[in-house]
Amino acid sequence: MLINNTVLGNAPFRTTLVVVSVFLTFLFTMMEPHSSQGLSFFPRLLFWLLQVATGMVGIVVASLLLRRISNRDFHLIVLLGITGTVGTLLAAPAFLLIDSWFPGVVEEPDSWIDEFAFQGPVQAILSEFLSVLPPLLTSWYIVNLPLLLNATFVKPSPPDDPAPPEDAESLARNKLKEQFYSRLPTVIGNNIVSISSDLHYLNVTTTLGNSLILGSLSQVAEAFEEEGFLVHRSHWVHKNHVVKVYIAGNEAYCIMTNDAHIPISRSKRKLVKSYFGQTSRLAEKSEPVQLKQVK
Repeated sequence: MLINNTVLGNAPFRTTLVVVSVFLTFLFTMMEPHSSQGLSFFPRLLFWLLQVATGMVGIVVASLLLRRISNRDFHLIVLLGITGTVGTLLAAPAFLLIDSWFPGVVEEPDSWIDEFAFQGPVQAILSEFLSVLPPLLTSWYIVNLPLLLNATFVKPSPPDDPAPPEDAESLARNKLKEQFYSRLPTVIGNNIVSISSDLHYLNVTTTLGNSLILGSLSQVAEAFEEEGFLVHRSHWVHKNHVVKVYIAGNEAYCIMTNDAHIPISRSKRKLVKSYFGQTSRLAEKSEPVQLKQVK
């Protein structure tokens, strides 16, 4: 099965961010760049922990705010560059605040950027932005390396004699589907089993493998509303790939054709039961029950 996930393999993107942030924190602490000179080891460690965490949070926030542009025809490198740049700009004021908490940090200007920073608060923010952008943007590209290594996308061939859209709403849904399929690697096909969100990413699982792409789960649910539904705010399932459903007490999940267990939120239990024709008696069962779709 093809796996195309984060730089840590099957680890969630959140875990990847934490691991990369910890690695960068220790790397910068040991390298002792100019910006943290004058600090002893533990204050320097705290300084870089705050700096790296602030930068990553800023980029993730920017990615969530700008995730709608991921459905447009921008190259992946450009998309990552935009989110990284905006995230760095959002985090720049926080970087200055962190600097003010460490009086031992070198403050004597030794470049035109440092001299520019002393001209006013706006200049200070811009100076911080220009200083931090290169390493933070590089780190962001490294975090997204699996996407960059899988950046050749080929749109799947449309089915023979596709039915014409009935109205503007159908046309819009078809366009969303086309944009979604265009971001999937052709090697995993488009027979989708389930889709899960992980921050600003979508982990798409098909019958041939899975891949991590940029996207919004709510937009996917809207585009594929006739083929599946959200069983959780972070999980979408294809109706044809739900084999069994287990609902008992606090446990509720769909068992898929690939044996994956997709959690069902409390607010979605009624929807699942309604579609598959289940009654409340399912909750009394101790074993998963084979479902029959309501015709």
